[in-house]
Amino acid sequence: MHWSKVKEWYEKGWYGYKGRAWGDNQAPFTNGEAAFWFGSAASFGGMKGVLPNFTTNPILYWDSVTGGKEYPTFIGGAANWILNGHTEEEYKGLAKFIEFMGSPEMDLYYHNMTGYAAVTKGGIELAETINFYRTSPYHKAVGDQLGLEGSTIPGGYRAGNWPQIREVIYENVEPMLNGDISVEKALGNMDKGAAKLLKQFAKTL
Repeated sequence: MHWSKVKEWYEKGWYGYKGRAWGDNQAPFTNGEAAFWFGSAASFGGMKGVLPNFTTNPILYWDSVTGGKEYPTFIGGAANWILNGHTEEEYKGLAKFIEFMGSPEMDLYYHNMTGYAAVTKGGIELAETINFYRTSPYHKAVGDQLGLEGSTIPGGYRAGNWPQIREVIYENVEPMLNGDISVEKALGNMDKGAAKLLKQFAKTL
């Protein structure tokens, strides 16, 4: 139902789809050619230097599906991995690095520069102490939505081969919007392609 509506709105010209690259759909918004834009909080850091007065809203849901209830999104971003097989001295250095990256000052620094949510209690408390959210309310919107009832934070999720699965989605969205394939066909292709990639990933465990 949702994707049928998305396609209908596209055909009516209510919005535009500019491409799959990170900045393709953000550019019309930052250039003043679009009234709003759906995207990642990871863009906030770069956008606030260009658009100092933009506002944010949480992800929308269909009232007919949720009964008007708001739901949290899941956290994204990157991950740092520490692998085995290194010396004790190297692990001591890595421990110091983790301590440094987890400090309130560094957490707030990356929160500000990237738009990603602050991930430590100390970072959030520091942001509140210096009134950071008064000048950057859109940064606070990220934590507010992540903290809604039903949140899995800090559990997150694991999806093997996710970058490849995302490409499968991209490959089907464009022909669906252009009318080359139906919504049902596009979703079926996404499901089949994702299942194949997940099966490949399972063999590596």
